[in-house]
Amino acid sequence: MESSTTGLEASSRDSSPRRAPRAEWSVRTRLVILALSVALPAALALGLAALEGWRTARERTDGALTARTEALSAAIVRELAAVRGTLETLAASPALAEGRLDAFREQVGRTPRPAEARIGLTAMDGRMLVSSKAPMGTPLPPRGDPEVVRRVFETGEVQVSDLYRGSVTREHLVAVDVPVRSTEGGVAYDLNMGLRAASLDQVLTEQRLPDTWRAALLDGRGLVVARTHDSSTFIGRQATPLSMMAIAAGISPFDTVSHEGAPARGAHAAVPGTGWRVAVVVPQEELSAPLEAGLLAAAATGGGLLLLGLSGAAWQGRRIAVAFSALAQGASALGRGAEPVQPPRGVSEASRVGTALADAAAALAGREAERAEADRRQDILIRELNHRVKNTLATVQAIAAQTLRREGRDPALAYADLDERLRALARAHDLLVAGTWGDTPLPDVVRAALAPWTEAGRVRIACLCGTSFPTLRPAQAQALVLALHELATNAAKYGALSRSEGAVALCCAATEGGALVQWTEQGGPPVEEASAPRRGFGTRLLERALPRELGPGSEVVLDFAREGLRAEIRIRGTAQEPAGKSG
Repeated sequence: MESSTTGLEASSRDSSPRRAPRAEWSVRTRLVILALSVALPAALALGLAALEGWRTARERTDGALTARTEALSAAIVRELAAVRGTLETLAASPALAEGRLDAFREQVGRTPRPAEARIGLTAMDGRMLVSSKAPMGTPLPPRGDPEVVRRVFETGEVQVSDLYRGSVTREHLVAVDVPVRSTEGGVAYDLNMGLRAASLDQVLTEQRLPDTWRAALLDGRGLVVARTHDSSTFIGRQATPLSMMAIAAGISPFDTVSHEGAPARGAHAAVPGTGWRVAVVVPQEELSAPLEAGLLAAAATGGGLLLLGLSGAAWQGRRIAVAFSALAQGASALGRGAEPVQPPRGVSEASRVGTALADAAAALAGREAERAEADRRQDILIRELNHRVKNTLATVQAIAAQTLRREGRDPALAYADLDERLRALARAHDLLVAGTWGDTPLPDVVRAALAPWTEAGRVRIACLCGTSFPTLRPAQAQALVLALHELATNAAKYGALSRSEGAVALCCAATEGGALVQWTEQGGPPVEEASAPRRGFGTRLLERALPRELGPGSEVVLDFAREGLRAEIRIRGTAQEPAGKSG
């Protein structure tokens, strides 16, 4: 019964209608469809691109306007700085300080200055005392801008005036005023240089703006001080209302109307150290020209783009189809373990995939060699680790044996000595690990060995190694750390560090082909008052083991002087390392 049911289910599945496989499009067909979908809205896209191009051009123009205003502002600042420098030089004149105005007038006459500029000396009440335009003794009119004079005497700072008319010539002028200090520090005079406003036109024209652009220098009230075009017509006139509103609101760039009445786009920038501003405008007509040209180009090229897109899609589709076919053959060859077939050049993505298939084949072929190399390196690492562990254990064994060999010694003291020596060995190990078991600068070794005592300020270290430090091999560094630990421990028990007034000085220096470490104790008990020196672990380490570990030619000299122990350790066969690399 069960078998019959199973047969019916299988028959039902076999008789059910099968879905026809979905048709797949070739790359060439998809590229044609893509070309059509792009080409149909081409005219609209080009129109939008033209609009965006106009907006971008406008942004570039805004950037250029801003940059030009800042450049013009900097040029005006340089011009005023030159004037200020001339005035400050004159303000320091000894003749002026001594009140010899006749001599000062002669110095003013010899001072270089801009064409038709006049230099004057003004008193606090506005009276002109000296003028480069008149001989001494000539009656002089008062200053035409008394407000600037007042500010100079009140603030004691350099002032730059707004546009004003000269009291005699009635010309449009601007002035730079600097204070002249008396010996008591107060302001004694106002030394100023009056410039014809028209003389600043050249500063603007030297920036070589495009012919259709206009630049103007405005004073703090918005009056035109200088202009690149028609300066004589517009000097002294107020900037246009739209420009004044933009300046007052701090808006830049801005839309405005030029003095000639044409719509324009402008920007402004402050002149530091003054109340002035520089404004530059460009006609709006010049900005709209790219938009009109872009729309015309969109209409002219829209139809051609469709034909070009379809032709290009058919041609490129064929090339891509050939490349994909070659990739399929290459993948099949990779599965068989054979060398993949490279696709024809011309489609960069297909070429990259073909290169990846070739690299994968090479990687598979070389994997066994890489595994063997990894096993070899692991074996080397294990043997190196085993060697270092054995060396460390041998060192620990020797320290323990030498520390505990004395009969009848208090076990607690022996344990304490052993603990301290093992800690010193641990510090040496940490130092070598930090340097990846490479060569270690001598100052780092010394500081690691004496860290417990230098932190308390009982041991002073001085390294006189010049521009480079000697470096020690791992065995040398470990031996020196243990030796310096023994010296410090001995000093704490019997020597200089056993008394509060005692101290130890350690000096390390580079020598020819090696290094020198000197240990000097001071302030401890006299040697004859201390326990007689015994040939314990520390002494044996210093006299026997240390020279051997430091290398051929190294030596250790111990001097049990009355004022304190002195030890001299000479190390041979060290390398050199730049001083900046030492920790």
